[in-house]
Amino acid sequence: AQDIPLYEGIIADLFPKKNPKEDSNGLIKKALCDSFALDKLQPKEAYINKCIQIFETTSIRHGVILIGEPLSGKTQSLRSLKKALSLLKEVDGQKYYSMIVKTLNPKAMEFKQLYGSFNSDAKIWTEGVIPILIRDLTEINTPDKKWLVFDGPVDVAWMESMNSVLDDNKKLCLNSGSVIKITSNWTMLFEVECLRHAIPAIVSRCGMVFLESNTLGCDALVLSYCDSLPAILTPKRIKTIEEHLMSVIKPTILFVIKHCKF
Repeated sequence: AQDIPLYEGIIADLFPKKNPKEDSNGLIKKALCDSFALDKLQPKEAYINKCIQIFETTSIRHGVILIGEPLSGKTQSLRSLKKALSLLKEVDGQKYYSMIVKTLNPKAMEFKQLYGSFNSDAKIWTEGVIPILIRDLTEINTPDKKWLVFDGPVDVAWMESMNSVLDDNKKLCLNSGSVIKITSNWTMLFEVECLRHAIPAIVSRCGMVFLESNTLGCDALVLSYCDSLPAILTPKRIKTIEEHLMSVIKPTILFVIKHCKF
């Protein structure tokens, strides 16, 4: 946050006739607010800005890393952005687009299950999950954007094989000798908590968006929970539940942060 004024000053020097604070994302903001309302979420300004940052980053990079602690809203930001862009496509199908999203956890399986393996006895190559997903999405002949989301820790063991996908070649090279070409409407997204085990080659090839857990806070979670309560409860009772939760959750979180060890 301390770098923002410095960055805005640099932009103002480079483009003196442009106002960097002009709101050029009004339609997206409105669509995001509509998608939040459909899902009974809270339209917090800071979180909306993060969703817009993801949209802008995916527009110029085909590899994007979302960094943030659990409950910072990484997964939900992608869901809300997907829904918002689908709403905007109905308004302007030339400028905006809908998305086809596939998600997997790369740490939930072994390397050979991810990319494939060769059985030397049977002389058979078994395709992995990533090539299968990419081939399936490639066969969908529509102008929709295709997002392949890796929701799990990043490390050298499985990320090194993504180097050729994330650079300008946009090719997945398999041990079988086959090469899968990634088209221009593809984006690879990685949801991670940290980049402690990432290699510089991967980090330099991707755009990054950092989401902080305090961007949402516990208030948004409590309010969204209260909005999802059944209609049989009167507004007065829902307000009482909200006040009780607020009075308990915040002191509990502060106590855990200050006095508990993890």
